[in-house]
Amino acid sequence: TLELLQNLTGENDMTDFERKSSIFGIDVPQPQISFVEENFCLTGTFEYGSRGEVENILRHVGATIKNDVVKRDSLYLVVGTFVSELWKFSSYGRKLEKAIAMRQDGYMVSIVTETHMFDELERIGFIAR
Repeated sequence: TLELLQNLTGENDMTDFERKSSIFGIDVPQPQISFVEENFCLTGTFEYGSRGEVENILRHVGATIKNDVVKRDSLYLVVGTFVSELWKFSSYGRKLEKAIAMRQDGYMVSIVTETHMFDELERIGFIAR
């Protein structure tokens, strides 16, 4: 069972999401996402497909895609599912660092997971899984 495996591996204290959340600065709890006329920046590698495919979905629901984290009224930084604990040593680590710093400076920056973003797209009826 899952409980037995968690006990054997010592992974029963935190879920993978909770562990990654503490590492990456991901919002806990994950917020309800507004898409229309909101700014989105993507980082990491996505389970759904290529970054271009994910960007196209966001454009179809009225979102604006930004290639970098810049100071704006509001921004969602979406972290791809395939992200490593070594994020600081990768190219997308800079986006995470900027987003966390902006949030600390009072900017409205939400750092969300790819999974949560697709859950929200499903919630508004844009996709069905």
